[in-house]
Amino acid sequence: MEACGLICEKFAKLLSPSDVSSDEMSIPPEFCFKYDDRMALAFNLILRTGYRLPVRFNPDKGTLDGLLPLYRDLGLNGGELLVLEYYGRFDMNLYVIGTNSSEIDYPHMVHDLQTCKPLKVTLANGGWRFTIYVDLGAEFDDEIDLPQEFMDVSATGFPLWARMILSNGKVFIGTYDRDRQLVEIVFPGTPTSNGERGYGFEIPVHHSHMLKFCHGVDISREYKDLCNVWGRRNYINVYSGESAWRLQVRKRSDWKRTTIHDGWLEFRESLGLQVGATLVFHCAKESCYHFSVTVIKQEPDDI
Repeated sequence: MEACGLICEKFAKLLSPSDVSSDEMSIPPEFCFKYDDRMALAFNLILRTGYRLPVRFNPDKGTLDGLLPLYRDLGLNGGELLVLEYYGRFDMNLYVIGTNSSEIDYPHMVHDLQTCKPLKVTLANGGWRFTIYVDLGAEFDDEIDLPQEFMDVSATGFPLWARMILSNGKVFIGTYDRDRQLVEIVFPGTPTSNGERGYGFEIPVHHSHMLKFCHGVDISREYKDLCNVWGRRNYINVYSGESAWRLQVRKRSDWKRTTIHDGWLEFRESLGLQVGATLVFHCAKESCYHFSVTVIKQEPDDI
């Protein structure tokens, strides 16, 4: 079993009937201890539809306040699982798993304070999520049954081979049995190919990239063909040794350049980047979303 490191920080909250009548939600103490000095006191929880819920972080109580509008708008009654993703920046992504263990069909709406139109949520744009609950101490089989509601959405496009990356960075590769609708874990694997290199790009590290509030790191238009594959907004996974990061890549408002946005601050700190270094991203041959990264440091004579 390979280790590829942490992709992004996540935590989950299983809602009870009493939770959905409360305006505050507790955050796991371990998460608060690790990130309370980085988290903004006010930020947004963002759904896949573009729905942005303003919430407030209370570091003294370890809670998020302002959740009632979300429960009301999504019609949550308890039993749902909220999954929150944090990339070390301001906002958090929020996914909702229904009582059927599959990601819910989100209402086509945005928050009352927003004037934009909601985004269409599809399998092709961001995938689809499901959960499997395992009792602590119970024997775990090497086969898992997929929720029927999840298969109703994804069965026709589900790959025969699938990579599964745990939150602690452990990687498994499994096979999908279409007839029985289950995934079997069969051997250890790695999320990047060791074969012939495909796409790649380089980024020289400038002073602006090291500012406390860096508003994006531009990728040269020399790599526009690769950037066009990502579209307007997407995510890439970047690996170095046993560490890994998930970075948001998105077009600037003028559509002329793609920038690395969410995840950059933690990425640069983890690598110990300095001005003058060059980041070289090597892409797996069959994927434009998984990259290994090499840091080429500036020689003293060049400074």
